[in-house]
Amino acid sequence: MSKIKLLFYIITLVFIYSHNTIAQTQNTNIDGLVIKDFGCSIYGNITGNIVNRTSQNINKTIFIKVFDSDLDPIGSCEKPLNLEANSGKRIVVSGCNCFDGKSYKVIAR
Repeated sequence: MSKIKLLFYIITLVFIYSHNTIAQTQNTNIDGLVIKDFGCSIYGNITGNIVNRTSQNINKTIFIKVFDSDLDPIGSCEKPLNLEANSGKRIVVSGCNCFDGKSYKVIAR
């Protein structure tokens, strides 16, 4: 196998294991506020694109609770959010411990 092919396979594997998409869209407690491409990074951070589909600005804190397969809480994290009406942006919420997460609850307060 050539060095270029080997390098390509290694980069592909790193990409696959560095970001595990959990769900296409994760709803929140606010109608119209969702996280698309919701996922867990290799660092235990939640990543995605947060989208405000409402006609009002949202200035809240996002709280994420992570649960295992027995619905026991195994992690949590939070991040301040200031999002204009009908807009979206990339979000990374650190320290979530989402590696073994099977379900999630996202609340904006």
